[in-house]
Order: sequence, then C-alpha cells, then structure tokens
Amino acid sequence: MNKIIKLSFLLGIGFCLLPSACVKEGDEDGRYKLLSRTWIETKILTNGQSAVAPGRQHIFFSNLKYRRICAVNENCIPAPDGDWSLLTDSTLQTVFNTEINIYIIRKLDNANLWLEYKSGKNKIQLQMQSR
Repeated sequence: MNKIIKLSFLLGIGFCLLPSACVKEGDEDGRYKLLSRTWIETKILTNGQSAVAPGRQHIFFSNLKYRRICAVNENCIPAPDGDWSLLTDSTLQTVFNTEINIYIIRKLDNANLWLEYKSGKNKIQLQMQSR
C-alpha cells in the first residue's frame, strides 16, 4: 500500500511539472519569434552614460543565422553570417566573425530590444529598435 501511495505521489508531481515545462518552452518560442527580425542600434549606454550609437544593424534570422551590418560611416570588414541562440530566457549568444558574445536581454518586445554586456570593467547597454 505504501508503494502505491509513493508511486501515485510521484506521478502526480510529474503531471504537475509537465505543463510548466511546456509553458517555459512556449515562452522561449515566443522570444525566438520576437528576436527574429532586423534591429537598429538607436542608443548605447556605457556605465549609464549615453554614447553615440553608430546605427549598426543586427539581423537575427529565424533559421538562427546572425548578420551584423556596419553603419554608414563605420569602417568594417565584411564577414560571413554567424549564429545566434537563446541560452536562457534572458541570455542571448551570438557567434560572429570568430567572436562569441553573450548578452543579458533587458527588454524585448515588438519594437525594442535592449541588450547588456560587460566589456572589461564597463557595462554596455545596446538599445535597438525594430526596423
């Protein structure tokens, strides 16, 4: 009798956890859809201080390819497409031109994407808008 109660308890926990896992996965799918578009840098904050945003474009393709397009007055070397993925609900990774960058997603909706990362002792926040 004791084994039946333990088994029922474990099955009950399993059924409770299963829907929550599906919801989390569903949220992640929504984030992939929100990210899959072209974003233009509109503002850069370095340690909370505003800096000039060069206007780079970041393109997150739905097939998980990533392209960064330099701004008009920026001197850049063309590079092949990279890759992107969500490591967690709030962590984005890009691999581009031998660089691996990990960002914390501070804001994500249909119009805005704010990413934050550390560069040495500096905290950088990229504020982008959907194109």
